[in-house]
Amino acid sequence: MAHTAPEISPETTPAPAPLLTLGDWAYRAIASHYHSAIAHEAGTIADHDPEELHQLRVGLRRLRSAVTGFAIALDWPDDASERLIGRFGRTFGGLRDLDVMGETLKGYRKGDLPKGERQRLDQALKHLRDRRRLAYRRTLKTLGSKPYHRFKVAVQTWLETPQYAPSARYAADRAIPDLLLPETARFLIHPAWTIAPADPAQANRDSFGGLALDTWNCLHDLRKQAKRLRYQMALIDGFYGQALAPHVKPIAEVQEVLGNLQDSAVLEDFLKAADLKLPKDLPTLHQWLQGDRADNWTRWQTLRDRYADATTCQTLRQLIATSVTPPAPAAKATQAAKTAATGRKTTPRRRTKPAPAVDPDSNPPIETP
Repeated sequence: MAHTAPEISPETTPAPAPLLTLGDWAYRAIASHYHSAIAHEAGTIADHDPEELHQLRVGLRRLRSAVTGFAIALDWPDDASERLIGRFGRTFGGLRDLDVMGETLKGYRKGDLPKGERQRLDQALKHLRDRRRLAYRRTLKTLGSKPYHRFKVAVQTWLETPQYAPSARYAADRAIPDLLLPETARFLIHPAWTIAPADPAQANRDSFGGLALDTWNCLHDLRKQAKRLRYQMALIDGFYGQALAPHVKPIAEVQEVLGNLQDSAVLEDFLKAADLKLPKDLPTLHQWLQGDRADNWTRWQTLRDRYADATTCQTLRQLIATSVTPPAPAAKATQAAKTAATGRKTTPRRRTKPAPAVDPDSNPPIETP
C-alpha cells in the first residue's frame, strides 16, 4: 500500500540548531582543560618524565584562565576558586622551574666549556637536585591534600550539574568581544611599554639581572598579562577564524622574550646561591648568559616599537570588536544550552562518575626522555 508523503508545515519543520551561548563555550573550555590537567596526575607522581608535570601545570593554568575569563557567566564553587587553582599552579610551578633550569644547565654543560667550569656546573647541578627533592615533596603533598581533593570533587560536581549566572544566556558571539577587549586594553596600555630603551648590562649591578627591581617587576607583570591575553584568545578560538593569528604570534613572543630575560636573571641568582661567583667562577658561561640576554633585549626593543604604533593597537581593537563570527554549533545541545534556553538552572540525571575527555585514572606508559 502506498504511503502519502506528509504535508510540511511550520510544526514539522526541523528546529534550528541550538544557539551557542556563553555558557556553552564556558562549559567546553572548563571540561577540556580540567580533564587535560588531571590526565597527567599519575605521570607527575611517578616523576619519570618532566613533561607530565608541565602538562598538569598548563592544564591548570588554562582552567584558571577559563574560570576567570567566563566568571560573569558562572556560578562557580568556592572549593575550586581561581585563587585556589593559582595556588596549586604556583606549587607545581616551583618544581617545573627547577626542571627547566636543570635542562638549561645541562645544555650549557654540553657546550664548549673549560673543564673547570664544567666541574663547577656539576656543583650547581647537585645543589639543584637537592632543591628539586624538596619541591617534589611539596608537589606530592599538594596532590594528596584535602584542598586539592575538594577542588577535584567541586569541579567534577559542577561538570555533572553545571550552575550558571544569568549572563550565560547571552549568545557567545554577542558577548565575546566584551570579554576580550578589557584584557586587551590591560596589555596595550601596560606601563612596561613606557620603559625607556636601555642596555641592561650598563645598569646598576646591585639590581636584579642588571636592571632596577621596579623595572624587572614591571616587565615581569607585562609577561603575565601577555600570557593572560593569549590564554583568553585561545578560549575564544573559533570565533575569529584565522583573523587573530597574526596578532597572537607577537603577543606570544612578548611572553617568550620577557620570560627569557627573567629566566636568565633567575639562573644567575641560583648560581650565586650555589656559592658560585659570576663572572669569576664561570667566565665563559657568564659571557654566554650576557650574550643571550643582549639578544633577547634587542628582540624586546623591536616588540616595544611594534606596540608603540597606534595603528597596530587600533587594528587589534577593531578586529576584536567587529570581526567575531559564531562557529558552527554542536549537533547536540550541551547542558549550558538547555540552561540558557529555559533561563533556569536545571539538574540533569546524575551519573555515577563524570565522562571525561581523558580518563583521569588512566596511567599511560611513560617514556624516559
